[in-house]
Amino acid sequence: MERIVALMLLAIPAAGGVLGWKWMRDATFSAFGSGNFFAEVLTDWRAYTGLALFVLAILYLGSFIFYRDAKQKRIQPKLRRKKD
Repeated sequence: MERIVALMLLAIPAAGGVLGWKWMRDATFSAFGSGNFFAEVLTDWRAYTGLALFVLAILYLGSFIFYRDAKQKRIQPKLRRKKD
């Protein structure tokens, strides 16, 4: 059961990142089809929402991996927390 919960904790943000990437791609390609590229991209909500989803997913997954490796003492000494 714990492995399923851990898998869901990784799969949900990853799916959000994929959805964000798709929205950014769709916004870019639809802007290429219009006459004014920059005005179209700057006013398309999919570009901003997609960027936010993608960045949040990368940050979440990166921090998850960093925390896991820190518990197993696999990170560089300069990145480890100092014991007071």
